[in-house]
Amino acid sequence: MKKNRLVAITVGILALAMVGPASAGSASGAASSSKKARQQVRVGKIVDADTTLGDGNFNFAEGHARCRRGERLISGGLRRIHSDGLFPGLRWALQESGPVPSAREWKVSAASDLGGLGRKDFRVIAVCQSR
Repeated sequence: MKKNRLVAITVGILALAMVGPASAGSASGAASSSKKARQQVRVGKIVDADTTLGDGNFNFAEGHARCRRGERLISGGLRRIHSDGLFPGLRWALQESGPVPSAREWKVSAASDLGGLGRKDFRVIAVCQSR
């Protein structure tokens, strides 16, 4: 269980770390063009199907953040927005985080034992660049 938790945390950190380098690389390429491309961070909510906090049963949680028309997806990830320490030990296991290029969106799937609080504690982010 600790190994799965460590892997989930590591994958989440790596996904969030991708936002910085992707933004920096795109900005330098955009500076050479006549029009400077703008980047926006789009935010999406998590749907957390878990019903009982801390019961040991992990249920499905999913979310996505989508770029608008005329924007292209650069990167994305998962962001924890509440870190007030109410829940000792992370009751969240990131299963998958990645792009859906055909839909211009970033999708996240996880297993949650947060009793539905994943929708309040986490947000999916997509870094988008206008064309």
